[in-house]
Amino acid sequence: ENPWYAFDPAHWNVYEHGLGYLSVYEMGAGRGQMTERELPNGKRQYEMSLGGGEPFMMLISDMALWWDKEFRKHVQYYDRHRREFKRDAAVAWVKLTELGCEGLVPETTDLGAGEIGAR
Repeated sequence: ENPWYAFDPAHWNVYEHGLGYLSVYEMGAGRGQMTERELPNGKRQYEMSLGGGEPFMMLISDMALWWDKEFRKHVQYYDRHRREFKRDAAVAWVKLTELGCEGLVPETTDLGAGEIGAR
């Protein structure tokens, strides 16, 4: 329902040292300040007012990064090491967008209807 913030993959934060997407986990989720809201379509989202304007919105997939203790360690680490996050995010983005998918799934040709159903 509310807008997402538009940052490119290596810049999820408009501020170098906090007050961005990663900090919202500490400020909102970590302090219980995210409010769960059920949308008319039955979906849930979480919101935190940052004062004025639209609230900061997170999906369940965003909140899961905080709820899961193993993921939370990474969120907290990168919240404290912003330059390292930017570097690691840029490297991961290049891998994701430039290496392609060759070899990840077996290539098949001329599958008949029976073969497709059998998979």
